Amino acid sequence: MEVTADEFASVTGGRWEVRPATTWRYRGLGWAWQTCAPGRIIVARGQGFRYGIDLSTLKRDMGHHGVILGADTPRPKGNLPILRVDSIHHAIGKLAGHVRAQVDTPIIAVTGSVGKTTTCHLLHHLLGSLGAVAMNGQCNYPDGIIGEAANLGQVDYGVFEASLQGLGEATTILKPNVAMVTQVSPVHLAETMSLLELAKRKAGLFNALAPGGTAVINRDIPYFTEVLGIANANTRNVLTFGEDARAHFRLVDYDIAEQRVKARILGEDVEYELGIRGRHMAINSLGVLAGAHALGVDWNPLLARFAAARPVSGRGTVERLQLGRIRVSIIDDAYNASPAAMEAAFTTLGTTLPTGKGRRIAVLGDMLELGDDSPAFHRQLASPLLASGIDKVHAAGEMMKWLWEELPPERRASRAAKANDIFRPLVRSLTDGDVILLKGSHGTGVHQLAEDLRYLALAPDLGEVGLWASCWLVAAVHGVERYAPSRIRRWVAWEVSKAVKH
Repeated sequence: MEVTADEFASVTGGRWEVRPATTWRYRGLGWAWQTCAPGRIIVARGQGFRYGIDLSTLKRDMGHHGVILGADTPRPKGNLPILRVDSIHHAIGKLAGHVRAQVDTPIIAVTGSVGKTTTCHLLHHLLGSLGAVAMNGQCNYPDGIIGEAANLGQVDYGVFEASLQGLGEATTILKPNVAMVTQVSPVHLAETMSLLELAKRKAGLFNALAPGGTAVINRDIPYFTEVLGIANANTRNVLTFGEDARAHFRLVDYDIAEQRVKARILGEDVEYELGIRGRHMAINSLGVLAGAHALGVDWNPLLARFAAARPVSGRGTVERLQLGRIRVSIIDDAYNASPAAMEAAFTTLGTTLPTGKGRRIAVLGDMLELGDDSPAFHRQLASPLLASGIDKVHAAGEMMKWLWEELPPERRASRAAKANDIFRPLVRSLTDGDVILLKGSHGTGVHQLAEDLRYLALAPDLGEVGLWASCWLVAAVHGVERYAPSRIRRWVAWEVSKAVKH
């Protein structure tokens, strides 16, 4: 697909303030940092667009082909071509629609309460062996969807993650060939939204399917019949996956120790190794195979690639850390949380063996956005937690008090209003061989505890002076507001000394 400068301005409804050379051609959109490849035109950060690039941080020698500015964005220095538009969101929406109409790139869109990020990650991993893949990653709001849709002319496949907010205008522009619902569970529920209503809204992705497209549905989700009804109203092509015996892509068994998946796929028995731990991840991998099959890809030769798959950061990554004289493992699953995701994480922790006299420790933060039933959802975590054989629980947040009250005293370690206040009792209580799960909604800050532990692990090798230097280096790169001097002093004066004394 080739678009000249004049055609580009016409499609977006913009005007060139600094015209490009006559040989200029559209080579893709840099709408977020991960998409800023040389040769692309950069979207400046501004009002009305969720993502975009801060032009003050943009290097001038990266070979970019211009900048798109909103109506009120100041003009940057330099001689890059500049396209001025009234609304960045509307301009990119028009561009995405134009690109989608011109190309026949196979596209799969994925939504669900949980599992959509890992599913997209695995799809990218498999399809990447066959060609170039456009993926919006976790930028799953409308602007992320249309931003990456504008890059479909440069790739062989498109993999798109769609949040609840991303369904509608953006996915209608996208017109996916395959639309998948991974899971329906209580998460991001408005106070007036029932689980049934959430299921129907997630199934709204099927309304955006391209003609002849395929709906892929987790056969185990609640309200499957209602979701299937919406799919059938939009397409005759439906594939299912899950543990249900009727699923087209069915999980037969999963060995967590060997990380091997046994499945029956369209009547064929298969077995493969999965590099990402967890039974729920095995189910996600079957959704990936169903999606690839729906795209027309021969999935069987791709099975061997699953062994090399690795978790997305904050979604089940396992790390071993040396803290003073003790060695611990952390399962960083703290990017987000819901009841289903919590139970899956408990199962993973329960099937992970500590070393020596180590214990299984859960560091948990509130599950946010669960509506009026939030206390009940937190209380109900006690049963799967205890069944998983977890030894100690550190709980942070207002809602976690409901789980705390359901736990027997011998399982309680510490509780605090904020995740940051758990760090001291957690470090003080650690013993050699412990396995620590960190899980909570992103807004609770539990994910920051994982980062704290990583930096604490530097202390035995670097000493206090080295730790100071490393922390200030991080501050210089990421901003001092996140790694404030008071926090660094806390690490050096207290946590480091406590850890080293073990």
